[in-house]
Amino acid sequence: MSEINADRLAESRPELVEIIRAEIERDGRITFARFMELAVGHSEFGYYATGEVRAAFSGDFLTAPETHAIFGQTLARQIDECWQRMGNPDRFTVREDGAGRGTLALDILSELHDRFPDLYNATTYELA
Repeated sequence: MSEINADRLAESRPELVEIIRAEIERDGRITFARFMELAVGHSEFGYYATGEVRAAFSGDFLTAPETHAIFGQTLARQIDECWQRMGNPDRFTVREDGAGRGTLALDILSELHDRFPDLYNATTYELA
């Protein structure tokens, strides 16, 4: 095994590597979809099961909401436009799927609170 591969393996989750290897040895080749199912979704060792915060400049990647509040502020303005076009209903629901740490929700709700208080009071924000 090359040094690069050995280093990468050392940084991985050895328990998960063993689970994937055991399945391949038992059942033969696995699809990429199955590999990803195990790698990200394994209930104990998968990427998303660890609870670690990964979105950071030193982490895996940053999405737009993680880099600056302007993304959420801009969406808040668009949400206000939608609300107005609907006739300013008393109840208005915003649903965010894949909310992660809630950074986008915080930025949107902060902007609604500061600039669009009537909309803020009418809004139910659902995180999924």
